Amino acid sequence: RVPESIKSLLEGKTVIAFLDGDRGGELNLKKLMQIVKVDYVAWAPKGKEVEELKPEEIFKALENKTPVSVKEEKEPEELKIYRQQIDEINGSLDALLLDKEDNVLYRIPVSELVEKLRELPKGSVDKIIFDGIVTDRLVKEALEKEVSLIIGNRIGELKRRFKGVKIVPFGQKIRYEC
Repeated sequence: RVPESIKSLLEGKTVIAFLDGDRGGELNLKKLMQIVKVDYVAWAPKGKEVEELKPEEIFKALENKTPVSVKEEKEPEELKIYRQQIDEINGSLDALLLDKEDNVLYRIPVSELVEKLRELPKGSVDKIIFDGIVTDRLVKEALEKEVSLIIGNRIGELKRRFKGVKIVPFGQKIRYEC
């Protein structure tokens, strides 16, 4: 929780939010931005908490801080278009499978996503929006079914580059176009 007293303390100052490099850091940024005007964001390395960092990691993160305005401007168009669906599944561990006209065909648990894709005919699913991690296994299956867009909470360590599908994370700062 961000105390309301922070607002008066930071009034008129340049604010740098220094956050953990995980999903919690993203959530904390959203909460903080509801209370104070944040000018810059610095991130701990992926998977690390700020309090675990060595001094050189702290300095590097602060050097690489990004203006919040740049972060907002660079939001991928897909996140704007599918914001309602993303908000609907965020935190649910569910997946939405959409057709080419953006109609929701199925809402299923993320744990059943790959198996469900295997069952469906090629070309029936065009987009996947889910509260989970994009993996090699999921992307491979999505490509076989001619899925054009995957929006997931995060992108895992993909072992290879995939051509033919766009992958957009909604819970982390970077976007991959494959």
